[in-house]
Formats: sequence, C-alpha cells, structure tokens
Amino acid sequence: MRIAYITNVRLPNERAHGHQIAETVKAMVSMGHEIEVFAPYRKNTISQDFWEYYQMPGSVQLHYLGSTDYIASRFTPGAFGLFAMNRMVRRELENAHLNHYDVLYTRTPALLPYLVYTGVPVILELHRIPRWQLSRFVDAANHCKVVSCLTTLMRDELIAAGVEKDRLIVEPDGVDLDRFSELPNREQSRNDFNLRSDQFVLGYAGSLATMGKSKGVEDFLKALEVVHKEDARIHALIAGGPEETKAELQTLIPPEAATFTGHLSQEGVKSVFAASDVMLYLAPKSTDPFFMRDTSPLKVFEYMAAKKLIISADIPPIHDILEPRTAIFFEPGNIESIVAAVRRAKTETDQHPIKIARAYEKVEHYTWRKRTQRILSKLSS
Repeated sequence: MRIAYITNVRLPNERAHGHQIAETVKAMVSMGHEIEVFAPYRKNTISQDFWEYYQMPGSVQLHYLGSTDYIASRFTPGAFGLFAMNRMVRRELENAHLNHYDVLYTRTPALLPYLVYTGVPVILELHRIPRWQLSRFVDAANHCKVVSCLTTLMRDELIAAGVEKDRLIVEPDGVDLDRFSELPNREQSRNDFNLRSDQFVLGYAGSLATMGKSKGVEDFLKALEVVHKEDARIHALIAGGPEETKAELQTLIPPEAATFTGHLSQEGVKSVFAASDVMLYLAPKSTDPFFMRDTSPLKVFEYMAAKKLIISADIPPIHDILEPRTAIFFEPGNIESIVAAVRRAKTETDQHPIKIARAYEKVEHYTWRKRTQRILSKLSS
C-alpha cells in the first residue's frame, strides 16, 4: 500500500512521540509498504536529519509543510501558535494530492476533520482523547476506517461517547526487541556512572516532567531517602531532563543517594539499564486523564525487553501491560507504599527471574512490526 503518515509534530524530535512515529513508519516499510511522511516546518536544534537521527530507510520520503514555525513565533504565543500551525498544515495538505494514497495514517486528532473528508481511508492512532469539541471529534472518528486506542480505558470511553465499536482496536505502544537483546557490560556501565559494584541500583530513564506536570520523581526521592538511611548501598540512577527539572530535583536528595545523568542518547539509556538492578516507572497521585486513562509508556516496554525487574506506579492504564506476576506495584503519591516496593525488590530476589521471564514473554507480543500489522489488518475486517 501507499501510505501517507501525517503529523503536526517536529521531526526529528528528541521526545518519545517522535521516536514512536519513527518506529511505526519503519515497521510499515519492513512490511513492504511505500511511506511518505508529512510534517510541519519547525526550527530544530537537532543537527542530524530525519533519516540519520532515526536510522530511517532512504525509501521514506519526508515532506515539510509551510515555511513558518508558528510554535516558535512571538506573534503566535502558546495555544495560538498550535492553532495557527494546525491551520497551516491543513491548508498545505490541500496541495498534497492525498487522493493518490491508499491510506492516510495520523496520530493528530486536530487534523482528523479534514482528513476523513478526502475520501481516502483514515487510520487514527489515538494517544489522547481531545478535551474540547468532543462531539465533533466523535463524528470525525466515526468516519475513520480504524481508530487504534493506546489503552482499554480509552476505548471504553470512546464507546460511551458514541464512537462505533467496530472501528476501534486497542494497541498499546511497542518496542524493538533487537535493540535490547544485548545490553552493555554491567560493571563497565557502573564505572561510567561512578557506581560501586555492591550498590543496589534503582534505575529510571525518561522525562522528569511531562507537559509541565510532575512524573512523581519527587515522591520517589522522599522514599529513597528513607531506604537509603536503612541501607546506604541503595542508590538511584536517574536519567532524563529537562535540565531545569533535574537541577531542582538534585536539591531534594543527598548526592550519595542518587546520581542524575541528565538527557542521554539511546546508547546511554541502555547503559542505565545495564547498570541497574531494578527499573522504575513513576507516576504521581493524579486525576489527570493522561495518567488515569491515556498513557502507554514506551519506557515500560523497553524495561520488559531489556529483561529488567520493574517497580511500577499502580495506575489504571498500566494494567494493559503489567500485572502483579510481572512487576512490583506501589500506590502513586504514597511514600510508605514506594518504600515497601523498594524493600520487596531488594529482598525478594528469588522472584526476580520469574517476573522478568513473564514480562518478556508478554512484551514479545508488542514489537513495532506485530503492532503495526494488527492495526493495518483492521482495514480489511
């Protein structure tokens, strides 16, 4: 098939959604499809181009839309910039001859009202239910051929809102198993981060904040202080940015209890996995739909693929991926619960191989290629 992947995000992009787009596109190419990507022109601090940054096959074409970065412009601040950019993308797409494609694929609900009326089958990969104009979104979703939801909770809410059940499929995010089949040497990785061989290392790799919201790292650091006083060998290795958040968090914990690396390359993240005994998925106590309904964290799939024991925040959508047989859970925002989870991870070492093996068996279902095959196969169902 000839597929147009249409997005409103900056490409290349150091954030998880850029990586997710790239992996989906590469999966389509590996299945023999012809892919062209449409994305808005954006100013970019990344020096590598789209193909080099993502190791993207040269057969993939990328079309930049427009010549103005409305997000960066001082004339269109905040939400006005996003509105102007989406309007520009829709206008530019009118000249893109979308009727020449077999499928239009997007994860951008703001573009959906235009795309569904092109007459070309549309696949929406939904990462968040829009907060505004829900009835308009539901109408557009019912004109899609497929709506792929990240979580079961998201699908159930869409059905309640009026989206036709037959159009819906639940597909959490995915992972490249080959990328994590071999991790760097454990001792060398520990040396790289100035960690001792006798330390019990709790690793975290990901953003320290999302959309200006806490990821729950502050709560973890409070719990870390408790367990570090009990056993000075317990240490956290925390990778990720933004830099200003990292600087703030470092003031909350003694340096002998935690190492903050800042943003790392993909290879650097693999070294964090190799150096750590346990990996953390953190989330705050929150009623935000992102944490309570929509999230399908890429890092959790990576932890599973790397065969690391996982300590996870117990939030509803995470149970599409993890269960008590595959991870140790804690109650978000509950310091005592986090402390108890860390103690369990340190003492129940006989259970580690069992949970890790079960998690890996499950994650084999979520490779990017298998995930994309299931989404595209829905076109003919």
